[in-house]
Amino acid sequence: MVHMILVFCLSQSPNLCIRQRPFFARPLGMMGCMVEAQRTASSFLRDHPGYRLSRFRCSDAPLRQGA
Repeated sequence: MVHMILVFCLSQSPNLCIRQRPFFARPLGMMGCMVEAQRTASSFLRDHPGYRLSRFRCSDAPLRQGA
């Protein structure tokens, strides 16, 4: 199973960031994760105009506690 992690930071305060780990009903493959990351980021940024996407990652490694 591939996990998606997106990090959004405030445009005016780039050191204030939030991490999103969306859950999808269907398991994502690596390519599906890359496509969904774009859609998910666009949706978040549309709803939160003061943020910018800092980074995202798609990984098939198990999530670590606190990651």
